Amino acid sequence: MTSEDRFVPGPRWRSIAAIWGGIGLVDATQTVVSMKAMGMHHAWVELFVFQLLGWLPWGAGHARGDAAERARTAKRALAERAH
Repeated sequence: MTSEDRFVPGPRWRSIAAIWGGIGLVDATQTVVSMKAMGMHHAWVELFVFQLLGWLPWGAGHARGDAAERARTAKRALAERAH
């Protein structure tokens, strides 16, 4: 067994959360700023928060899919090693 066989990458949920949080932040900011520039009157803080939280399922789904892909890759590697 070489040292390459023992390499296990750590969880990437922080970077995934940061990326999707950044996308949500940009989207929420763009929505609020453009609506305010058009002269609309809304509860801006609540609109911003709901727009930002709307991206939460995308980040959670990405993290879950990433974990599932890692599990499939690990199972495939174990199956190849057994043969």
